[in-house]
Amino acid sequence: MKKRKKGKKGKKVNNKTSLQQHRRKKGSSKQVVTFAISILIQSGLNRLASTLLQDYRKQRQKKLPATIKEKSETLNAKKSYEYELENIEKSLERIEAKLTKEEFEGMLRVGKPDDAEYEKLKNQSTKTEDERNKLRYGYLVRTYGIEISETLITLDDDESWLEKLKLHYYLTKGREFLEAHEIRDTKLLFDSNEDDIFAPDFGGVPMPSRIFIFESMGIKEILEARELRENDPKVLALVEYFRENKSEFLFSLELTEMELLYMDLDLESPMGIVLLALEGFGLKSIPLRRENEGYVYSAPKDDFEMNNGKPVLDKNGDPIPVSDLREEIFEAWFLRDKQGDN
Repeated sequence: MKKRKKGKKGKKVNNKTSLQQHRRKKGSSKQVVTFAISILIQSGLNRLASTLLQDYRKQRQKKLPATIKEKSETLNAKKSYEYELENIEKSLERIEAKLTKEEFEGMLRVGKPDDAEYEKLKNQSTKTEDERNKLRYGYLVRTYGIEISETLITLDDDESWLEKLKLHYYLTKGREFLEAHEIRDTKLLFDSNEDDIFAPDFGGVPMPSRIFIFESMGIKEILEARELRENDPKVLALVEYFRENKSEFLFSLELTEMELLYMDLDLESPMGIVLLALEGFGLKSIPLRRENEGYVYSAPKDDFEMNNGKPVLDKNGDPIPVSDLREEIFEAWFLRDKQGDN
């Protein structure tokens, strides 16, 4: 978890950039929508609970098992709630897509800032909407090394995505540049003013430590696998590491025991532990088929094309992956690091 630095009078100083503050402002409409959705969902839960409670009271009064009619009414109420929830989620997705499109068009309208303009906007306390769009345009292309798109904007809205991308890059393609990366960030830290909101944040777990733990547990072999089985030696090695070094495992993922309880994963099964490790990189693996030894899982990918809850397969029977742009970004980062461009 990130730590916050304290100011001179003991007040907490937010170590986020003004750009990130802007992103929160831009996301305020999304937050309002999300809050409204949560109220609707809670309302749906209350209605379902009320229906179930009435059903229970009828059984108590009659002292008889629930009738087929009562069971049917309860089931219909549950289906109605699930249908409402699905419609709400689809509406939320449409609203978020509309907001992202408007922001993308705003960036294209104002154009990409040059270095001097970008630095000026970073240090400017108040900004117009056009200036905020230009600042984020500059941030996105400088951070990811690729041209902006609606997809990139949506992915960057998830504040954990960039960290997961960096972890994946420096574990694999950019491993040789890990030391230089840490030296560069440490130098930026000492060169920056103590209260500079653009100073790197070292409140979390150092990346070299996380990389070392992931390498020790054998995660690279998991990432390179074409298919995964629960009895694979590499899977069993990861499971053994988790059970013997659980605190280090969670340390590498920057997770606590409490946060682990809220994750919908079966950590009694080997693949549940693998899926937990993959979550640290923003990757997934899905069941493909069942064999005598259990399910066979796909190679870890960013995401998969789905149809009615089932993966869409290509002519070879493999699930069709959906890219989150990381391969393109990794190429840009690798070229930047190779050239020594800070």
